[in-house]
Amino acid sequence: MEAGFFATYVIEGVGEVGLDPDHSPGVGPYYVKLYDGTYDASGFDTEEEACMELEYFVDARGHYR
Repeated sequence: MEAGFFATYVIEGVGEVGLDPDHSPGVGPYYVKLYDGTYDASGFDTEEEACMELEYFVDARGHYR
């Protein structure tokens, strides 16, 4: 995790949702990051929206897609 970023929700071995307190005005403060480096997005308006995005990468059995 980079300085200034705060993870608020973690799926161990998959990725995290976090808060970027230094986000640009007009852009949502939440980010999603996969630990394998294949996906990194920011600008989510709510933590719920970001968590749904992260959970998309985990199938019903809890396996990483």
